[in-house]
This record gives sequence, structure tokens and C-alpha cells, in this order.
Amino acid sequence: MWVVGPGYYDRDIHPGLFEFLGHSDCDGSIAPDMCACVADELEALLPKAVAMGWEPTGHIEARGGYEAVLRAFIAGCRAAHAANEPLEFN
Repeated sequence: MWVVGPGYYDRDIHPGLFEFLGHSDCDGSIAPDMCACVADELEALLPKAVAMGWEPTGHIEARGGYEAVLRAFIAGCRAAHAANEPLEFN
């Protein structure tokens, strides 16, 4: 089980994770500057997430598993930041 301890879901300590975990997965957007922060904080957690060894199912499995989906999301955040455009969800 992956437990997020005190401070991990705190806007002041981890603004990128706060944005990511509190954001709708089906609508809205993330501002370009926040995209960089989200990408940096998710990338720092990537080795731990991969080490968890979660078995993908459904849409996660269809897209290559958790590592592939997380890497794609990080890449999308970095591209949005580089283009100075929001990352849009729909």
C-alpha cells in the first residue's frame, strides 16, 4: 500500500502534488507554470510508484501500465509548460 504521509498533500509544501491530486481528471486545465511544478513533483515520485508494482487494469493497462501513463502525463505537463499553454482536460 502506498501511504501519503503528512505534508505530501499540502499546498505549501508540495504545490504540484496538491494540484495533481486535487484536480478533476476529466475537465478543466492546469496553468503552464503549475505544469512544471506538477511534472517535477511527479517525476520525483516516479521511482517509488514503479517500485509499488501495481498491476494495471482497464484504461491504465490499455495505455501501457502505470509507469507509461505517469511518464506520458509528465511529458504532457512539460510540453504545456514549454509552450506556455495550459494543460487541458476534457
